Amino acid sequence: MFGGWSDPASSLLGDTWTWRAGCWDRVPASTSPSPRVAMAMAYDPVRNVVVAFGGRIDPSLPQYSSETWLWDGHSWSKASKGPALSESWAVFDPNVQRTVVYGSASGGIPQTWTWDGAQWHQADVSNPPARSGAGMAFDSSSGTLLLFGGIGLQTMTLLNDTWAWNGSAWAKLNPSHSPSPRQAFGIASFSAQREVVLIGGNSQHGFVNDAWRWIGSDWVQAPGVGARGDAVAVDIGSAVLLFGGEDTNSYKNDSFVWNGSTWAAS
Repeated sequence: MFGGWSDPASSLLGDTWTWRAGCWDRVPASTSPSPRVAMAMAYDPVRNVVVAFGGRIDPSLPQYSSETWLWDGHSWSKASKGPALSESWAVFDPNVQRTVVYGSASGGIPQTWTWDGAQWHQADVSNPPARSGAGMAFDSSSGTLLLFGGIGLQTMTLLNDTWAWNGSAWAKLNPSHSPSPRQAFGIASFSAQREVVLIGGNSQHGFVNDAWRWIGSDWVQAPGVGARGDAVAVDIGSAVLLFGGEDTNSYKNDSFVWNGSTWAAS
């Protein structure tokens, strides 16, 4: 985990943390990205690195980085500069063995890019409408990347649409059930259960206390873990780890794990 917002100063953080055996450990790093929030990060198992891209680097202005950084488990190293995108999301795609990033270029133009371990490549595809506050995760049951929700940049309305990336194209899905329109939610693949888990978020009525499971063709509601938005979720193999976020009162630094049926504080 890297960076984020501090509380209560709302300044940007530039610290690196790792989760191991139920504990968070801060990692001293002589070289690292500058402080930032909303960095797109994905683990690349082929090259055994975490690929980190972009992020908002000014707490008072919507100014985003186009840097690419790699974390090898011990240290950060800077890689080739990436595309100029605002808020973006990254997921590793095992179908093409590349990290896929979806975001918006200048003028609110949606774009999809892939990282091959050395260079960035723009995908010449029809993209989902541009948005902020969305989320992506790999769906192992269908072998596709799942994109959900956010705020449409053209309409400025909350979304609850679901899209799938098959390695070469985006397709809009039409599930029978869906989470309510929202942004700033936690989302992660859960490989052990072959599903995607979505947690909380911010709706037009405020922070929501629910969770949802994507089971390959439909969304199924699951127990929540307290009303919160902007939480970080990640697949840790036997469970999904959820960290932090915010509610109407403060930022959070709590951790929970989802085993497929219940949440437990960790």
